[in-house]
Amino acid sequence: MWNTAESGRSPKSHRTGPVTPPRARAFPRLDTKMKEPSTPASATPLFPLGQLVATPGALALLERLGIQPATLLSRHVRGDWGTLSGDDRQANTEALSNGARILSSYPVGVAERVWIITEADRSSTTVLLPSEY
Repeated sequence: MWNTAESGRSPKSHRTGPVTPPRARAFPRLDTKMKEPSTPASATPLFPLGQLVATPGALALLERLGIQPATLLSRHVRGDWGTLSGDDRQANTEALSNGARILSSYPVGVAERVWIITEADRSSTTVLLPSEY
């Protein structure tokens, strides 16, 4: 399990194994060709998201804060991975070519954080809270 809730960092071992969040539910597919006024990294999607799922906790937090999951997913798929260590950013960059899992970590609210994980086989992308991993 990652320990970003306290340290803000995740171990390199986070790149293996599927994510099976508790009671995850599917939500409508995101149009990954969606344009945003400020595209921080790439203007086009860098990888497929696969099936989109989110945990109830992540959806409740984002709804409470008035943040659309699609906004964070759009950042994720374009290479804006939020607040990650240099090692995790490098691992994500390498994952674009070697097919490893891709992690994003976005601070939301005052002291909360949402993670987005795209599986190595690109079959699914999960929006979750660190405590739900």
